[in-house]
Formats: sequence, C-alpha cells, structure tokens
Amino acid sequence: MFRRIIVSMICILLILPSVEGAVLASEVIESSDQQGYQNTETPPVNNDEQNSVSIDKGEESDSTEHLGNEEDSSQENNGTTEGNQSDSQEALPDKEMDSGANLEESESSVEEPADDNNLADLEKIEIDEENSSENSKDTNNDIDMNLEALVSEDVVEKGDTKFFLNEQGEIINAEVYSEGQLIKIQEYYPNTKVENAENNIKDVFFVNNKRIIQYAQQHDQSSQLITAYYEYFPNTTYGQHGNNIHYGYVVVNGFVVRSVERVKNSQEIIKRYEYYPQTRYEDQNKQVKYEYELSNGYITEASKISQVTQKVTSKYQYYPQTTYGSHGTKILYVFDVDSAGYVTKATKREKGTGSIMSWYQYYPNTAYGQHGDNILYVFDVDNSGNLTNASKREKGTKKITSRYQYYPGTKYGQHGNNILYVFDLNNSGNLTNASKREKGTKKITSRYQYYPGTKFGQHGNNILYIFDLNSSGNLISASKREKGTKKFISRYEYYPNTRYGKHAKDIKYLYEINSGGYVTRATQREKGTQKIQSWYQYYSNTPFNKRGNNIEYIFKLNAQSYVTNATKRAKNSRRTIASYTYYDKAIYGKHGSKIKYIFYFDHAGYLTNSVTRKEGTATIIRAYEYYPYTTMANRAKNLKYSFNINNNGILSRANLREQSSQTVKGQYNFISGTKYVNHWLRIKDMLLDVPRIRQNPVMPWGCAVVSLTQSLNFKGHKLDKVSMANQMTYSKDPYKGYVGSPFRSQQGDPNLIYPEGLIGLAKKYQPGSEVINGISEAQIKSELQKGNSVLVWVVWKFKPVQWKWYYSGSNRLYAPTEYHVISLTGYNNNEYFYTDPAGGLVSSKVSKSNFNKVFNSFGRRALVVR
Repeated sequence: MFRRIIVSMICILLILPSVEGAVLASEVIESSDQQGYQNTETPPVNNDEQNSVSIDKGEESDSTEHLGNEEDSSQENNGTTEGNQSDSQEALPDKEMDSGANLEESESSVEEPADDNNLADLEKIEIDEENSSENSKDTNNDIDMNLEALVSEDVVEKGDTKFFLNEQGEIINAEVYSEGQLIKIQEYYPNTKVENAENNIKDVFFVNNKRIIQYAQQHDQSSQLITAYYEYFPNTTYGQHGNNIHYGYVVVNGFVVRSVERVKNSQEIIKRYEYYPQTRYEDQNKQVKYEYELSNGYITEASKISQVTQKVTSKYQYYPQTTYGSHGTKILYVFDVDSAGYVTKATKREKGTGSIMSWYQYYPNTAYGQHGDNILYVFDVDNSGNLTNASKREKGTKKITSRYQYYPGTKYGQHGNNILYVFDLNNSGNLTNASKREKGTKKITSRYQYYPGTKFGQHGNNILYIFDLNSSGNLISASKREKGTKKFISRYEYYPNTRYGKHAKDIKYLYEINSGGYVTRATQREKGTQKIQSWYQYYSNTPFNKRGNNIEYIFKLNAQSYVTNATKRAKNSRRTIASYTYYDKAIYGKHGSKIKYIFYFDHAGYLTNSVTRKEGTATIIRAYEYYPYTTMANRAKNLKYSFNINNNGILSRANLREQSSQTVKGQYNFISGTKYVNHWLRIKDMLLDVPRIRQNPVMPWGCAVVSLTQSLNFKGHKLDKVSMANQMTYSKDPYKGYVGSPFRSQQGDPNLIYPEGLIGLAKKYQPGSEVINGISEAQIKSELQKGNSVLVWVVWKFKPVQWKWYYSGSNRLYAPTEYHVISLTGYNNNEYFYTDPAGGLVSSKVSKSNFNKVFNSFGRRALVVR
C-alpha cells in the first residue's frame, strides 16, 4: 500500500511539467526552405568560414532605397544625351580617377553573404529537432512509460544519474543530480541501454530544480560532439519547451557558425545570424558577421558587421520573396558603408546569377536612404564582369556630364588608368576627333579623324583615319577606312621618328587589303624617295595581325627597280622553303618567266634539291639533289644526284655521286619523255657500282659477311672481309650469330647466319641499316633508287632450297643444306643486278622470276644497308 502511494505521488510530479512533451525545437533553421542552397557571391555562407553572417541580436537595420529609379537606368544604359547634358572631352580628373583606382582594395573587401554548400549538418540537426518535436507531442506516452517503469521498478540509478527504462530495457530519458539537486535531463538515441548510455546521448537540457530550462545542447550519436545549442524564452520548463525556443545555434567542430531568432509560440524565424570563424558559444554576441532581417519567411535586408567594432560595413537589399538558403543569387544591391555610416559605393546584381551589372560611386556624406540622387559615377559592367563604359552625373539632378570607354578586361577599381577612349565633340554635337589612351599610363597612343556629321554612338563606322603613336609621340602606323563600315582600305607603317603632318614621305610599308579585310600585298619604301625596295605577297585569307608568319613570297628589287632574287616561306612560319635567283631586268609582275635558279629546303632549313630554268620559260634544263644536311655554302661537295636534261626539259639519265669526292657510284636511265619532278617513277633501269670482294679462297662459307663488307665499302667505308668476319657474333642460333665457321667447312655444321644475326655488325658502321624479312619488290626498288644495296638470302646459282636437321637435343636446328648471300645493286624491267662475292663477274644479273622462286622459298629474308 505504501509503495502504491509513493508511485502515485511520483506520477503526479511527472505529469505536471510534461503536459506538452519534450520538444527540443521545431527547427533551428527551416530545412524545408533551404533545399536549393547554392554557392554564389552574395550575403553568404563561406565554406571556409562555415558561412558566418550577422549583426547583434535585436539591432534593427536602417530603411533603404534603391539606387535611383528605372528611368535613370534606362538613360544610363541607352547612352542617350539630353539637351542640357554635355559629354566630357577628357578622362576622369586625376582626383576622381584616383578615387576610382583606389576602389580595387575596397571592392575586394566587400564580402557578401552567400549560400552555404554545407547545409547537410544543418539539415540533419533540423531533422533531429523535428523528430524530437514529434516525440515531445507524445508526452503522455513518455509519462505512461515512466509510470510503467516506476511500477515495474524499471528505474536504474547509476551514480548521480537516474535512468528510466521501458519494458525492453531501453532508456526513455535520464535525470542527472548533483548533491541531490536536479541539474540535467538527458534524452538518448533509440535502442540505448544503460551500459552504452554515455555514447548515445542525444539531447541535454540544463535545468534548475524546478525543471526550468536554462539552455540545451544536442550531440552527434557517433562522436558525441555538440552539434547545436538552444536558448529558450524565460520560465520555459522541460516538457513545455517545444514552442519556446528563442535562439537556435548550429555548431560545427565545436564552434558556432549560424543561429536563428524566433517568435514565441509560433516559432516564426524573424532573424538569422552568421558568425566569424572559431566563434565559441559563450562569445557569440561579440562575433556576429551577418544579420538577416526576415518578414513572412522572406529575407528583406542583410547587414555585414565588423568583427572588431561590430559596426555595419555593408548593407544588402534582396529581390522580392527571397528565402534564406537561396539568397546567394538574389541580392539586388550591395552598399559599402564607411566608418562614419555613409554609403561610398554600391553594386547592382543580376537575379539568379549574382553577376554584377552596374557599379555606383556616391558624392561624399551620402546617407543610406538618400543615395538615389547622389550618384557620382555609374559604371556599366558586361557579362564577364568587366567595365565597358562610364558616365559622370551632376549632384542632385542625375544629369550625365561625361562619358568614357574602357579597355577590355578592365576591372572596377583598376579603371582609373584603363580608359581606352576620350571623345571630342564640336558645337553642333558632332564627333570630330578622338584619342585612345595607353593602358596604365593615360598616354595618347592613337588619334582618330571622323567623316563630317558623325554622331557619338555612330562613330564606329565613320572613322576616316586612325593614327597610332608611340610613347614619344611619333607616328608608327595608320589606316584608312571606308565610310559607313569598319573595312580597312589600306594600312601604313612609318620610319622611326615620323611626326604627324610630315608622314607622307616617311612611309616604310604600305599594305593592300581586299574587301574581305585580308592582306594581299605590301611594299617596302625607301625613306624620303618612296622608291619600292621590296614586294611582299601573302597567303590567302591572311589577317593583318598575322601577316608576319603568312608571307608567301618576298621579292628584292635593285636600284633600277628590277627583281634580283626572292624567297618563298612556309605558311604560319617564317621558314624559307625555296629561294629564287632571276635573269637580268626581271620586272615585278612579269618575273615568273625570268627565274633562273630555284633552291628547295627541308623543314630544318637544309638544301634538298635545285633546278635551273631556261630564260623566258618554266622549262627545267638542269637539276640536282643533295645529301642530308647540305647548306648553300657546301652544296658543291654534297651533290647526291645530277640529272642530264636537254634544252626541252627531257630527262635521259642521272648519276649517283659519292659524298665529298663526287665520284659517280651509280647510274639511272629513264623512260623516254621523262621530265624532272616525277622522274623516280619512270626509271627504265639502274645500277649501283657496288665493288666486288671475293670470298674465296679465304672464306668459302663467308658469303654473308663478305656481301655486307662490299655493301659497306660502297657507302664509303674501307673495311677488310677477314676483320669483319672476326667481328661477327658466333652462336648455335643463326638468328643470334654465325653457326659454324666462314673460314672452313666443319663436319655437321650448317655454316649459317640469318639477317637478324648480322644486323648488329651492319649498324655498327651504318646505323640506319635494317632487317626487312618479307620485303616486297616495291621496297627493293625504293631502296636501290635511294642508293642502298640490299643483301638477300638465296641459294648458289638460284637452285631450289633444301632443308635438313642439324645437331640434336636442345640445340637441334632445321636449316638449309646450302644457301648464299648476295648484294642486289640494280634492276631493269625483267631482271635484278647483283654483286656476287663468289661469282666470276663484277656485276651479275638474274631474271626476276628465277630470283623470286628461290627468294620466296627462303622467306624473302633481306638486310638493307643504309
């Protein structure tokens, strides 16, 4: 009986403070309004700073006005000039320009509240709060469970903590006492038992003995780190706290990053705050960075606050119906405020992107709210964020008094020294002249003259002349334009120190430009006399600014104005690909038939071939081709081929010459009617003079190494066959070296070597040598035409190949019983010529059909000596 009385009393005590349930918070920051957080340049949440923002709680923003009306903007953007407005003829005054130039630092310091990309933590906390709020609505269930726990004696005391458990032994909540006084009420994550309670605390409410909440904190389940703090309206008791949160703070890594201020009972958010990095909970009132004002759930204004002084340094105005979380790209205006509280400059932003559309500067002592009629400068910004134009306004009237244009890529704050154009107008309001300024110095670099009656805004298509000046004020170039368009008619370049007004006799280059705007020709003129010294012709569709690398021909003229020589260049470079020398009295324009010599050059600038033409025609009457790395200076000793051509341009014969000595080493005969250019495709027959070296009697089985020796000597070496045989690699594998001995017949040895076993010795003297097994007839002809003999594996006297097994065990080898290696040296329509180290003739020949029968059966094994 006594026990039931005690239980009943405890139940009454539990019921009274817990009527409305344990509600931590309905939201810290409404997650349903924050689904679209974006990272933009606006009243922000910087990732690095965990997106701090705000002002001291309770401080109210000043009312604000827009930067003038739409009429102002349209006038500004359209660039119209009212009757009583006068366009300035000069750049911004130094004082004004300096103030503009010094704004760069100011601009970079305008940090804007931006959307947070890291709302995951905040949303998680809010979801936990919603879950907690839902749990608090079931207060009666909690009380019933507490009652059941008491009746069933499911209350566990552990030290100063009293745990209330359900039937499953899971903790419902716990009370923590100190010296017998209740100090905390703790709630836990689901399925928490007493033994793991310390690692599963969810919410901790710090209360007095009357269960009035002082503040609360929320913990992460896995780390048990604090993720949120809550402050409640006065006299809020545990169990009635769900709709009485006054402030909710988001904590990341132990620091407060954001908070909200709510209305009692309705819990409507009326302010939001963001904080400077590493703000501790106890210091949050002194570390507000941004404060947002809300009405009906929408942000109306925001302020940025100095960390040191907590004074407002910037003001923000937003587009209508801007929600927190999507506010980053919905800033309408950003105003910079000085230490005295006056507006100094502002920007207008594009909705949805946050891109700056306009910059504004204000007259001194302009108060926020009175700024509309006190704009000093308006700067127009393009889609890339660069300044394009500016206008200066009259104080109190908004009338435009000056206009400016800027260099591409000019950033606000750096514009003072980046004025591109200043325009001069006459009394009738027509544009007469203009000047272009040097970037960074304000020096005049160009002058413009306009067709009569040119209006500002229509001047781009009505330029008559453009004169470009250097830093010393001397004329360097000019151009003439067609009226009504921007097409160039001609361009001019001048000799050094040419003064404007005396430039007619000092033209150095004059460029002709076609209707498409491309350079076609140019002349170089003599200073004072204007005699043409050189002509230039350009590749098709060459833009003027790329002319240097697109000259096709350069013609040099003598004092009598006759063409003496010329060069041809590769497109997109200045590399010479041909040079020309002319017969006497070649006139430019009729010079084509007066070419005497043409020299052709490779990619590296070395001479490849040359021709001589008959005067008055394009007929080639002499031609030469050269060894690699030949220059104009050493070409006489580096002729590789000389061609015999008659006066009608018909090629009959060519000689292959040895480098340096110029000894004839081979002959080529051509099909009747062959002309130089396609001659290598019309060879009738050819023969290389590969000297024969006898293999017998010293090396009866040395045909391979002897053939290699004679082919290397043809390339200019002076090698001995015995020395070469001693340098060969010897092996039990003919692919790796010689099997047997070339000096004698050894019983049971095949005395064999394949091209793969011999290539190393060949490369020692001619690194370009190559094994080409399966070589085609076309490849053979190509190599012979180039002056390279080809070692081929056949059979003596072109008998059929016979094979047998040699050796036994792991060294067993299937090889021909007889083979022979010769040097192919030439061909005609039906035969191959060769030098045979075992034959009786200096040069031998074999029909292609007989050769191919044996050569094919041997796998067309070959080694080219290059």
